[in-house]
Amino acid sequence: MEVPSPSCYGGMELNCLIVEATAASLNLFLQHYGTDTSLGTYLTTSIENMQLELGVAGCPFQYDFKIWGDLATDTWVKSLWERIQHFDLSLEVDYKTLEMPRQYDDCIMETLVREGVRGKKLVGINRARKAQEALFWSDIATADGKRVDTSYRNDWKDSFERTLGSHRSTFEYGLE
Repeated sequence: MEVPSPSCYGGMELNCLIVEATAASLNLFLQHYGTDTSLGTYLTTSIENMQLELGVAGCPFQYDFKIWGDLATDTWVKSLWERIQHFDLSLEVDYKTLEMPRQYDDCIMETLVREGVRGKKLVGINRARKAQEALFWSDIATADGKRVDTSYRNDWKDSFERTLGSHRSTFEYGLE
């Protein structure tokens, strides 16, 4: 995102539109996030959905947009996240971090990013992860935790489990 310089307005004392739009968006967010209004519920749900899309334990706003941005669907909340990062702002919200289901567990995507996976490879792995409805390593590991359960190496949409309408996760994943 490139912010136009003040000179792009021909010296007329106009404010930069992207700065004004970001300020207005932040104001809206701060007024409504965490409230019981329909907009407050929408914002909370959008952030939780983006968290699941990214495959992270914490609030998406705390992750580097340049690395993680391609993993999220284009939404108003994603746009706000991008502008927060672009202007190097810090937005601290009361957001509950997911607890690891097992000792020594971690989010699959967070591990891969720490290991240096980026770009198209990260996007491809994330699509497979969402299709398998897996967030943590324990979601796909064998009981001893030493390898990936072989049932996760195949598309499970034709499995008996799926024909019963079951899901592999307690989280609600969209279609991938």
